[in-house]
Amino acid sequence: MGVMLDQTRSTPRLLFVDDEPAILDGLRRQYRRRADWDMSFETDPVRVVADFTNSPPDVVVTDLAMPGMSGLDMLAALLASGFRGPAIVLTGTADLAAAVHAINEIGVFRFYTKPVSAARLAEGIDAAIDTLDRNAGRNDAARKSDAVLDRLPMAVFVVDANCILDHMNRAGAALTARRDGLLLDSRSAIRAERTEDTAALRRLVAGAVGAEDGVSALSIARKQGDRPLSTLVLPLERQDRVALFVTDPDNVSVPSPAVIGRLFGLTGAEARIAQALAEGRTLDDAAAHCGIAISTARTYLKSIFMKTRTGRQADLLRLIWTSTGVV
Repeated sequence: MGVMLDQTRSTPRLLFVDDEPAILDGLRRQYRRRADWDMSFETDPVRVVADFTNSPPDVVVTDLAMPGMSGLDMLAALLASGFRGPAIVLTGTADLAAAVHAINEIGVFRFYTKPVSAARLAEGIDAAIDTLDRNAGRNDAARKSDAVLDRLPMAVFVVDANCILDHMNRAGAALTARRDGLLLDSRSAIRAERTEDTAALRRLVAGAVGAEDGVSALSIARKQGDRPLSTLVLPLERQDRVALFVTDPDNVSVPSPAVIGRLFGLTGAEARIAQALAEGRTLDDAAAHCGIAISTARTYLKSIFMKTRTGRQADLLRLIWTSTGVV
């Protein structure tokens, strides 16, 4: 018997994920009479992550072992993208011992060993839906923050000192889903394709935790052979978290120096430095890009801070992105 839903609440959206179409067809037939569920079915977990913001589900029911991306990796990516609903995992008995710890870390609502009866699974889904009503309205502020980050064209990741993911925006979810340069491991930690890049990234993140200011940078190699990803590591006001801003150098949409200069009253040279920083370059790289000495670039940056009334590079980048329509 299904739970009674609040009449002000829309029909809950259920997403079933399994790489075997026959399994999904069976679930579709079993639950075809459940008019109180809005169901969708997907065989590709990578596509689920990439499409999350277009059609976010309320409840996810997923297989554990799938090629390309496991059910747990998919859920970790969805959680980082803003998914806050309950998830149910289906696992074979051979996977159970290895999965229990990871499942507890991700906070899965329930898991069942296969085969599970349609009636028992339906009871778990109804119980998961019941939690939606109890939790409704608790995360309005978080959702507003998510919406702002999702408008950024670059990937944004917020991590702790061990690179464990706290949050990422839509571009970040799409990037990790492609597993081209950066990806999420089973602990929900950000890592690179190459071991040496992962080690370098973790050193920069550990050094940025608790820092008052300063920006470090790293190029992340990509398996597709494209130009490396430009990664900025910025300290956050929350001392135990660090932000990673990852840009594709072949796909940058920051406004021209002329536009930035007019908005903030910057000279031509200052505007060129500001644009280079907004593109994801370090100050050293920005100086080289503009053909000036690093000492000159530092002088320009001080003037830019004064004119924009910012005191940190992170605040300056945020101001440029929001003021020029990037956000």
